[in-house]
Amino acid sequence: MLKLIVITASLTSIFLSSSAFASRLPTPVYRYDAEDDSVALHHKTAKDIIPRITLDGRTYRFEENTLVDIQRALGGEIHHTQRTEWICFYNRADQQTLWFLSNKVMQHGRLSGVAISQNGSSADCTKTDKPLSVSYSVPGPGAQHQTLSRYFDTPPGAGSPDSFYCEHALDKGATQLNGLQYYFTGDKVSEILFSQVTTM
Repeated sequence: MLKLIVITASLTSIFLSSSAFASRLPTPVYRYDAEDDSVALHHKTAKDIIPRITLDGRTYRFEENTLVDIQRALGGEIHHTQRTEWICFYNRADQQTLWFLSNKVMQHGRLSGVAISQNGSSADCTKTDKPLSVSYSVPGPGAQHQTLSRYFDTPPGAGSPDSFYCEHALDKGATQLNGLQYYFTGDKVSEILFSQVTTM
């Protein structure tokens, strides 16, 4: 009985320690870290949901460029959790925070996600005046639920228009899956997350 109590106490301690660690993670990283085993993408779409990333005049691509490539160009610090690596920058000109993310298990430092937030700067992010651009054709931060429903033509009763995906067949039986997730403050989008993974 004593051994069982000790084990239970130890497990409780580990759980509390993990919870405390999670609470210290910046929100975009916590969301990506928590979901990176299995992201629930609800609606298939034919819309273009692949962003174009241009940092200080250079183009970066998912699953080709690495976080180290970005760090060499812009500086900053690469952070780690057990599942995710990330580096982030606050763009003073646009007053946006850009989070560049990599799934450690599948990507090993290659860029696999980018989040865009208008919730202000984070202490973990490097402030920069260099030109940073993540361009996309879908509604972004500030859009409302009804705007997303109209743009993606989400049918009534299909659930909240908060996540979308598209699939692209590649050579040798591979499939590229692109995802787009929206996060809201009230009825307005406060953050968006683009992601990509290629599977065989």
